Amino acid sequence: MRDAIPAAWGNVEVDSWTGLTAAYCLRRGATVIVRGLRTVADLRHEHQLAAMNEQLGVQTVWLPARPELAATSSTVARAYRSAVEDV
Repeated sequence: MRDAIPAAWGNVEVDSWTGLTAAYCLRRGATVIVRGLRTVADLRHEHQLAAMNEQLGVQTVWLPARPELAATSSTVARAYRSAVEDV
């Protein structure tokens, strides 16, 4: 992700964490979460999370996945990363 962000976007950070995303955002002073959507089922789930996060003062922006990536899940991405690291 870091390599995909243009250098001109100096105010954008890529990070990882454990725990509640909204709590992480509040600790870091972030007011916006950018989340990807693959399917309508994702939208239903993400809408509930966005409503809770908004109550905590964190807005959510959704970005739809490209059609060719819509079937890729985080589980698949983690398995791929693990396989590449093992090589």
